[in-house]
Amino acid sequence: MSDYVLGFHEIDRTQVEIVGGNGTDARVLDWAEAFYRGIGREPIRLKREVYGHVANRLQYVLFNEAARLVFEGVATVRDIDARLRGDPGCAGLCSVRS
Repeated sequence: MSDYVLGFHEIDRTQVEIVGGNGTDARVLDWAEAFYRGIGREPIRLKREVYGHVANRLQYVLFNEAARLVFEGVATVRDIDARLRGDPGCAGLCSVRS
């Protein structure tokens, strides 16, 4: 990422990740965070750019573990789907939709 860049990763209608380059003024990041809060989003400010973004990396872990549980015969796809649908802690991260 360039030193003077502002990056966004819009995850869904409410969540967004904000990241700046090494030379990006903190006031620009403050403005971006205030902008997104002002339109009803929940921004998080990353300390540095990371491959895959935070939300995606968390989703990969969850997906891999779900697949492992199915592969090992611990639970069915339907069981895992039902569990994720009922977990408010997964809202936005799991993005399970019917």
